[in-house]
Amino acid sequence: MSLPISIDQLISGNVVENHRIEYKAGWDPEPIIHTICAFANDYEGYSGGYIVIGVEAKNGIPILPIKGLNIDEIDKIQNEILEFSKKCIYPSYVPSIEVVDFDLKKVIVLWVYQGYDKPYKAVDHVYLKNSNKTKLCYIRKGSSVVVANSLEERELIRSSEIIPFDDRINRKATIEDIKPSLIKEYLKDIKSDLLDHFEEIGFESICESLHIIDGPKEDLHPKNVGLLMFNDSPEDFLPYSYIIVDYIPNPSGDEIYTQEFHGTLIRQIKDATQYIKNSYIIKQTLKQKDRIESNVIYNYPIEVIDELIPNAVLHKDYQIGEPITIRITDDRIEITSFPGFDSTITDSKIKDNNFISRKYRNKRIAEFLREEKLIEAKNTGIPKVIRSLEKNNSPKLEFETNEEREFLTVIVKINSSFLIQKNISTNSFSKTNSKIKDKIIEILNQYPNGQNLTELSKLLGYNSISNALKLALKKLLNEGKIKKIKYKYYIS
Repeated sequence: MSLPISIDQLISGNVVENHRIEYKAGWDPEPIIHTICAFANDYEGYSGGYIVIGVEAKNGIPILPIKGLNIDEIDKIQNEILEFSKKCIYPSYVPSIEVVDFDLKKVIVLWVYQGYDKPYKAVDHVYLKNSNKTKLCYIRKGSSVVVANSLEERELIRSSEIIPFDDRINRKATIEDIKPSLIKEYLKDIKSDLLDHFEEIGFESICESLHIIDGPKEDLHPKNVGLLMFNDSPEDFLPYSYIIVDYIPNPSGDEIYTQEFHGTLIRQIKDATQYIKNSYIIKQTLKQKDRIESNVIYNYPIEVIDELIPNAVLHKDYQIGEPITIRITDDRIEITSFPGFDSTITDSKIKDNNFISRKYRNKRIAEFLREEKLIEAKNTGIPKVIRSLEKNNSPKLEFETNEEREFLTVIVKINSSFLIQKNISTNSFSKTNSKIKDKIIEILNQYPNGQNLTELSKLLGYNSISNALKLALKKLLNEGKIKKIKYKYYIS
């Protein structure tokens, strides 16, 4: 099975983070088996990792030129990797093994993707006889392989109980719904060796290498991640899997200029990000007294847009029938995704800007976005946004959600130097909001089975979810005129 990344990228260390890769000068079964076990357990949620055998390293940095492996030993090493993996790792786990060339030298690369039968355990001493073997649960902590404690082992058990939605088979789709041209575009972007051997390997084997299809040979189906990444219309299979961008010149929401972004998740992110940069990002050069240098500021820092849109795509629950909405007014950008922060991020952590989460909702989506360099290491996105806003002298980032954390709106306010004051009638806005409330009641009376936010928006004539609508719904709920069950609204 070919690698989804080139050996040049693995050895350069510029693409794969050091905690996802380990270099070994030669074949030494015991530490390598323990590392395979640790990557398969994927305790920190980095989608496994790579072991490069034949490359010596110092402090995690490959020593060049590499030594490589003796050609006469290659077959023996491969056979022993299979042998030791099968007899030393429980439950059974065998990594993908690939022999590759680098600088005219042979190396062996083990691609260890996360397993679904966690926790995996490996024997502590691989050469001991069966009767004397002790099985230990190895995990990766940063760049180190350690033995898991009882709490960490229980967490692995919990994490394996449910297969993440993005990694599940979608039986509504067939393998033909995965588009080869989109896979080729992705492999070209990440400079994978798979592209050079695409026709030779064959489409089905390529899909297996990327882990985007599953099932018995006679009944293969795409996984949800495969449809989201390699189909032009993923919303045909996963409704509302797209991005809506609205420009709203006034708070009543009567005027809305809308752009929708469809296609693969990668294409949506790139197109929506570029559209906002081209249409709504402005820079200003401020001359400073007694100084030659000028100070450049932006209405919204570009880095903020680059981080928040992929972040919303990554953390969206694709089982919820709501699109990602980006609402742009004259003084702010609001990005709304469903649902909100996961339970590992407490209210106090949110207040302290501490957004460290122990889990990804969509690990497989994260894997592809990371290879495309659309996201970086885990838990770095929001802190980077906060730093960019501070550097630009912009207001602090704000968050809006509810007690059930059914949605999350990230609010980026404009730098005050760009703020244009407008005389807006509060009374006029109040009257508009009252009309929206009356219309909501009228609609819900016609739909006894309820409507969600997106459906209500469309029936009201909007193309996405406006603040005016959310405010009207909140008031109706407080007044007891409507009720909410899960994601739908009903007449009380």
